Amino acid sequence: MPAQTKHHLERIAAVLATLALASCGGGSNGGSAGGSSGSGSSSGGGGTTFPLATMLAKLATGYAYSLSVTGTSTVGGNATTITGSATVVSSAPTGTTFEGTPAILNVLTSTTSLGASASITTVVDQYVNASYVPLGQQTVSIDGVAVSAANGDYRVVQGTPVLPATVKIGDAGQIGTYFDYADSSKSTQILTTKYSYAVVADTPPSATTAVYRITLQQYSYPAASLVFTETYGWRIDTSGNPTFLSIASQATPGSGTVDLLLTCTAGC
Repeated sequence: MPAQTKHHLERIAAVLATLALASCGGGSNGGSAGGSSGSGSSSGGGGTTFPLATMLAKLATGYAYSLSVTGTSTVGGNATTITGSATVVSSAPTGTTFEGTPAILNVLTSTTSLGASASITTVVDQYVNASYVPLGQQTVSIDGVAVSAANGDYRVVQGTPVLPATVKIGDAGQIGTYFDYADSSKSTQILTTKYSYAVVADTPPSATTAVYRITLQQYSYPAASLVFTETYGWRIDTSGNPTFLSIASQATPGSGTVDLLLTCTAGC
């Protein structure tokens, strides 16, 4: 496996294990995260209303997804096809604290395998508050070994991230900004992670379903260069039932790029 592909696999394994953090949000309206005073959402106007808060609460109870992986690794103009599989499992929630704040803990375990290469298993502790607003996360291990500082180990929200309780097709906005540190001492920041959301029409269009998307963008620190982008998609119906669809990701490790599409095949 090319080194840049392995690096991306480790990163995507870690991100797979944070699906709940990407999907969970608050039940309040308005306001953007990170101390900003701007609006956290913009409405497309009219149409069916979907209960996002209900969907997020259901996701926070735990899940188990199986996914197929396809993509391309490109270095120096030479492209290599990538195929494989992944699983991600979120445990039942338990009560705890995070950064001195009451929290709900989900332990998220992902296993990713590309081609004939050995699989990579990542364990992440993910924390939300009682309204399922994400507070942060701590990467526990990759294959039983603590994650290196280069991949980020301890993520903490800045300000209060928010999502509207209900959404319509056309709604979009910022959720929050998170600082990624080398460890829980927070003495060394290594990445900045930003989350945003959008609600788009289902395919084919339906009066009773829409697609809720979360986009994660990671920037190097302090250079602030975009190094990783990932977009998650869930189908949501008018009762707030989620159906996990896929993850599209792009990483730019070193001089190459890695593009992957992970499509849910079971447990969706």
